[in-house]
Amino acid sequence: MKELIQFHKQKSTILANEYPDVLAYETIPCIIECRAIIHVLREELPHDSPPAWLSLACCDGLHLNDGSLLKDALLAIDECDNDDNLQYVAGIGINCCSGDYSE
Repeated sequence: MKELIQFHKQKSTILANEYPDVLAYETIPCIIECRAIIHVLREELPHDSPPAWLSLACCDGLHLNDGSLLKDALLAIDECDNDDNLQYVAGIGINCCSGDYSE
């Protein structure tokens, strides 16, 4: 997870310094990467940084690309983003998934 934290910290810092309205993290294939991004948002960026949206890459209507359950990823994001009065994640989306999945 340390490598993912460093990867997202470097890119997020550069983007946050440009004062965007939101930071977008897309095509997230696993829960570990969700946790790394939340860590960066909470611990590595200034608290006045913009909120983020996370777009999860899913292989079907129930699973992320790594096979973990989508609902477990959503619970992990909620758990990581729920410890203080700040909200770091403003939205969650799905990408890289067929529109045929409507479960």
